[in-house]
Amino acid sequence: MAGYANEHRVELITDRHTFTRRTGMIIDFREIQWLGFTLDNTAGMFCDERVSALVRFVEAHSDYHIVTSDSKYRWLNRFVPGYDVYYLAEGDKNPYLVVHTNLEIEREQNIRRLRMMRLRELASRSE
Repeated sequence: MAGYANEHRVELITDRHTFTRRTGMIIDFREIQWLGFTLDNTAGMFCDERVSALVRFVEAHSDYHIVTSDSKYRWLNRFVPGYDVYYLAEGDKNPYLVVHTNLEIEREQNIRRLRMMRLRELASRSE
């Protein structure tokens, strides 16, 4: 987990798996149906007119909260109006938790690059 802060915002950036587990994002279509929702997708995404039903549900059930997808690369652990995709969650409500998959991909690429450098270094030593 990494932190980011400036005068406008604070974010605790984590990987997708940790974020999903900590926030308790509900992505199981059957669980969402069991809670009384009907969605057009099987990924647990609330879009368009279903967002208002999601907001009403969360207002009536304090154990739940909303995760906002503000792009295909970033999820925010809070409701931010005006975006296209939202998720229902029932875990950690810390509004500063964020997943930024571009950073996750970049981190994995850097790890691979470092491993390759180490392998090359070891290979050159053994020659």
